[in-house]
Amino acid sequence: MKKLLPKKSSAAISKILSVEWKRNEAGTELTLTKKFSSYLHAFMFVTRVSINAEVLATYPEILLTKQSVKITIGTGALLVKTDYEYAQRIDVILLSTKKF
Repeated sequence: MKKLLPKKSSAAISKILSVEWKRNEAGTELTLTKKFSSYLHAFMFVTRVSINAEVLATYPEILLTKQSVKITIGTGALLVKTDYEYAQRIDVILLSTKKF
């Protein structure tokens, strides 16, 4: 069972994520939208993000369009520690990706 974080803790943790992440008012979702120069670059990013999702056993909603990716993390319940760990991994992927 995933451990829920108190609202105060989740607010503090969300401060260590990149500013591109948006948390909804209810504290049940984190959303990131990122633009890429091509569909292929966006697809490669989604592939890396998906591998990390499998490792952490957390499965986001991913919307891949021509040159952008939207990732929504959350299950409808309060965010859990794993959700924030996953968002941090995505931040690392973005940092390690060349500017496309």
